[in-house]
Amino acid sequence: MNTPVSGSRLLSPRAWMLVPALAACAGTASAAVSNLDPELQTGPTDFVLGGELQSRQIDQGVVRYDNTAAHVSGSGRFGILNDGPDDHSGLGAQVDGYFAVGEDRRSPTRTVEPGEMTELNAKVDYLYDVHDPTTHLPFIQVIPHYEYVTYPNVSPAQNYLKDHESWLGSELWYATPLDGIELGGDVDWDLNHHAHMFRSALGVREFYQDVPFDLRGWQLVNLGNKDYTRYLFGGDTSGVTTIDIGGRLTLPLPWEETWYYVQGQAVYWADSKDRKVLRTEGQDAGEFIIAVGMEWRPD
Repeated sequence: MNTPVSGSRLLSPRAWMLVPALAACAGTASAAVSNLDPELQTGPTDFVLGGELQSRQIDQGVVRYDNTAAHVSGSGRFGILNDGPDDHSGLGAQVDGYFAVGEDRRSPTRTVEPGEMTELNAKVDYLYDVHDPTTHLPFIQVIPHYEYVTYPNVSPAQNYLKDHESWLGSELWYATPLDGIELGGDVDWDLNHHAHMFRSALGVREFYQDVPFDLRGWQLVNLGNKDYTRYLFGGDTSGVTTIDIGGRLTLPLPWEETWYYVQGQAVYWADSKDRKVLRTEGQDAGEFIIAVGMEWRPD
């Protein structure tokens, strides 16, 4: 298995798993569920195709599609300004698409039919690693980024969802002296002048490898201002929005450069006012998502 480049990271390749039916359009993780992406970013060059089936689609804590969803993704990174073999910086791009697999009659505005694209994300970033002069391994990652999010299939009553998320921000990860444990954070501002949204997150992620098993876990706290919660679901609070706790088990497939995984993730709204609004709209204040996926990562 490939080994990701990182200071105290014990996880061998970040891997994904999906059912064979999605093998042709596999993908990488995105921050669709939370404001901070717990996926390990590597460089200076990287290319990944992957995909997964999710028990339901959650976007920033809100249920966008309440049935089995397909998530397909592709990402690439190209190293620039690399002065030596220990430099892992580079420009990256990623596209994520979410598609309805079943039918969702619980949508507040319309029935969602199988095959509809429920969400589209496009992201560009720059990965910069700060290296330990002794070990020559990165112990700090800074990732400034721009992300565009839209929901192509929403009804006319929700057309505002199609053009208001245009996020500019940065995330940072620090590899602690404890092997496999990293601390991270993210801040994002919405560039749409009508929305005035701000979001951020703090969290920790853990990596552990016992060949052939790769384990990864994360615990994130997401935050946002009133415009952010109002946009997402009609809330009127600021501060902590959701708590996100998850884990993933990755195993190699018989085919070279291919991996599969099983993932579980729990998301819970922290503020009682937010939970009340969500329940009024017929949504749960907490969700648990199961996903299976597959990833292809050429050397």
